[in-house]
Amino acid sequence: IPEYLCGFTELGSLFLDSNDLTGEIPSCLGNLQKLRQLYLFQNQLSGEIPDTLGSLSLLSGFGIERNLLVGQVPQGMCTIRQLRDMWSDCGGPSPEIRCPCCSICCPSSRCV
Repeated sequence: IPEYLCGFTELGSLFLDSNDLTGEIPSCLGNLQKLRQLYLFQNQLSGEIPDTLGSLSLLSGFGIERNLLVGQVPQGMCTIRQLRDMWSDCGGPSPEIRCPCCSICCPSSRCV
């Protein structure tokens, strides 16, 4: 994900799903304080989810399933009041992501 996107501070929605993106999620995405929807699912993103995403207080939709991410969804995301739609790879016998507040937990191979 190119970091120059972090300069678009008026951005309300960012849909980058199904684009074969690689690398880590830039922590500067947490600076996009007007972001209401962030969908990054079905790519090849790796590493951990940046803690800075927990400061996106207007976020209502967040999807990161079907990537190569590991670790835990930032605790701050669990306290975002508007966040109703949050999907990650937190299902199955050995989940890649720990997410105590996800609305949908997908196993690593599929999500229904």
